[in-house]
Amino acid sequence: MSISISNRFAVAGLFTSALFTGPLWAGCELGAGSDQNKDGFDDEIVAVSSLLVRSNIACDARVGDYSRIIDASLEPAASVGSNSVVRSSFVDEANEVGDNSRVIGSQLKDSNVGSGSVVNSSDLSLSRIEDGAKVRRSTLSYTTVSPGAFVADSLLENGTEVASGAMILGAHVSKSSVGEGADIRHGAFVQNSYLGAETLVAKEALLENVTLVDEARVSVGARLVGPLRVGANARIGAGVSLAHDTLIYNNVFIGEGTEIGSYTEIATDASVGPNSRLHGGLDIGSGTRIGPDVTIGSGQGGQHQDIGTRVVIRRGVVIGDYVTIGDYAVIQSGANIGRNAVIGSGAVVRRGAVVPEGTVIEIGEVFP
Repeated sequence: MSISISNRFAVAGLFTSALFTGPLWAGCELGAGSDQNKDGFDDEIVAVSSLLVRSNIACDARVGDYSRIIDASLEPAASVGSNSVVRSSFVDEANEVGDNSRVIGSQLKDSNVGSGSVVNSSDLSLSRIEDGAKVRRSTLSYTTVSPGAFVADSLLENGTEVASGAMILGAHVSKSSVGEGADIRHGAFVQNSYLGAETLVAKEALLENVTLVDEARVSVGARLVGPLRVGANARIGAGVSLAHDTLIYNNVFIGEGTEIGSYTEIATDASVGPNSRLHGGLDIGSGTRIGPDVTIGSGQGGQHQDIGTRVVIRRGVVIGDYVTIGDYAVIQSGANIGRNAVIGSGAVVRRGAVVPEGTVIEIGEVFP
């Protein structure tokens, strides 16, 4: 049965307080105090008072008290909580919009928007926006955004999870976990990675199969292609390149423009200056300081060999704890530098050389 309703008019137990415009189909339910703006109500609807303007509300959709649905479409089984706003949007079946949320200029498909959340000019598919999260001008697929997180101008997909307080601006994140308070900036690409709490991925950085432990920082344009791990509070400078199977421990600093090859380990509190070339297969000890424009190893470093179920790494260069290597020094493949040694600026340590513990090699010296 269809009933025509006019402005501020009540018929058969239907109470209105504003104009009705969009069609409302059988089995749909509006909370008390709603306003609509069209004819075509089914006689099952009892008390109406949310404002619905030029809207399509399909069967079994539910609209909470004092909601506003304007130029929008709600498909079957969609639900809009009390005091929410849905404007110029399409809310597909099985979607839920929580109390006091705002969905504006967006499309939701099989997704949930938690209470107090904002979804603006975005496309959500099989995703969940939890209470108080904000998503603007973004596309989300198979993604969960936790309370208090903020996503803008981004593409999130393939099971990505964004923890509370994280911020993603203008980035592409796929198959990744973004920790609490993490920050991913414009143009960054993060795939199949884990970002711990308070981590930073700066503009144009690329991370694939990377673990960033809490408070690690990756600067502008850095390229990290794993599997590799960057420890807590480590700093990766702008334009740095890290190859696969690299392990960076806590509090390590890598200067801008440096390239580090595969199968390298850099221990806690070590640092590598800008524009250095570490060719791979390196074992660098704790607290070691490597200056700018240093070259270590060769392109042949970092070889590995499978022996049964074990993988044996053949180190190109081994550098002990608390070694100091000056700028423009060259350490050739196979060298072994003992703890507390000092390699002066511009010095050369020849292939396969063993530098005893505590040795000082003078500026420009060739050893041995």
